[in-house]
Amino acid sequence: MDSSLVLLDHQIAAQWREARERAADGQTGRLKRLRGLIGDLTTLAGDESLDAAGLRARLATLLEPVQPELQISQVAAIRQELAQRQGELDRLLRAARTAKLQTPAGHKLAEALALLDRVGGTAGGVLPAGAANPFGPSWRSLLDQPDRKAAMNCYRAATVMLMKPAIRNRSVTAPDSLSHQAPGDRLIPKAI
Repeated sequence: MDSSLVLLDHQIAAQWREARERAADGQTGRLKRLRGLIGDLTTLAGDESLDAAGLRARLATLLEPVQPELQISQVAAIRQELAQRQGELDRLLRAARTAKLQTPAGHKLAEALALLDRVGGTAGGVLPAGAANPFGPSWRSLLDQPDRKAAMNCYRAATVMLMKPAIRNRSVTAPDSLSHQAPGDRLIPKAI
């Protein structure tokens, strides 16, 4: 069982690494678009024929397509890439269920897994509006997005990412594991 949990930890890390590489590839396209924007702005700055209102209208037209890209941080881009790999995320969540991870009451992972159980955490589900966010403010924009199916995908990704430190720091336990047992299970039982 211990080797299964170590493997699960490594697979989660591999998914993050691959998402980071895909986000970096997307960054190249983003830089090309921004360089094109700078070229367009340079041309616009030299256009003496435009009045102030025409210049503002033209600027708004140029900036509109890149506004969403300016709002996304590198980490958010990685998280979005991670959320797009639903098959892998579902496989990791199933592996965690197979390991019979036990989470203490009040643990953030317990809350996340409970919501996935309630709404049918497999692909195709939607995240209910106003669902609790046990992951912290860094995931808020991805979970509050209008596309509730994409929000659910991000919720699964956040759950998997929350699982990694929980396994590492042994705040979740597995009954069949030697190193991930609950502390009380490691003690010698009282004689009956």
